[in-house]
Amino acid sequence: FLLIDTGGNPIRNKTFGKQSSGSNDFITSVLPIESGYLLGGSTNSLSGSQFEFNGYLIKTDQNLFQPVTAIP
Repeated sequence: FLLIDTGGNPIRNKTFGKQSSGSNDFITSVLPIESGYLLGGSTNSLSGSQFEFNGYLIKTDQNLFQPVTAIP
């Protein structure tokens, strides 16, 4: 999740989940709420010979994010 200002400059960022060659995570909705943000998305992964599809919600608060010093 990358928060930018009106000029497109990064302000804060946060990575959720883990990187894996067998799964894909997607944030498809972001809703600002009074105390932070509500993120909605889905994930799919290969488990044995079957694909698994799941939805998820992430609720953040204002203190969860770290200031951006550089983007790799």
